[in-house]
Amino acid sequence: MPVSDNLIDRIKKEFVLDWKGIHGYPHWLRVKENGLFLAETTGANIEIVELFAFLHDSKSSTISILNFLNHEGMQKVQQSRY
Repeated sequence: MPVSDNLIDRIKKEFVLDWKGIHGYPHWLRVKENGLFLAETTGANIEIVELFAFLHDSKSSTISILNFLNHEGMQKVQQSRY
């Protein structure tokens, strides 16, 4: 069962970032496309892949993204140096 238009509309109403921005709808479509491609070889559940694609950033905010970049992102960068 693909993600319904009703679900997309609900996500859009609650999404606080730019709908067409880096973490918005176009990004989710790319995540879906890549996920479905990988599902062909991994046997992943397509419904889960599609739900993940549209929900993984749906509650993101500028503050949460900046916090990630400033904290977790920097930790990962530092760890990758060693």
